[in-house]
Amino acid sequence: MIMNLLTVPMLFLSGAFFPLRDLPLWLAVLVRINPFTYAVDVLRQVVLQSLGLSDQVRQALIAGGLGISIFDRTLSSVDDILLIVLFGVVMTWMGAWMFNRAQ
Repeated sequence: MIMNLLTVPMLFLSGAFFPLRDLPLWLAVLVRINPFTYAVDVLRQVVLQSLGLSDQVRQALIAGGLGISIFDRTLSSVDDILLIVLFGVVMTWMGAWMFNRAQ
């Protein structure tokens, strides 16, 4: 029950249900911090590749709001996975630091 209170808002902010272009600045910041955004982007890229679409069509779909861009650079699947791993490492380190600090 408690996990649903965390994961459902994160899923809604991941871009799984709406395109990521033309978001207000405050919402764009929340979307970029959310690790679910990068997981959804990896899955979306895998699905688009498996459909057998040409590279031009896939790039047009990604540029049309289905992809994530940071500093005007569209992220690849490898970039997304690296960001997810980095987020996991940072959160694990922060959790261990807070646990040691509490004792």
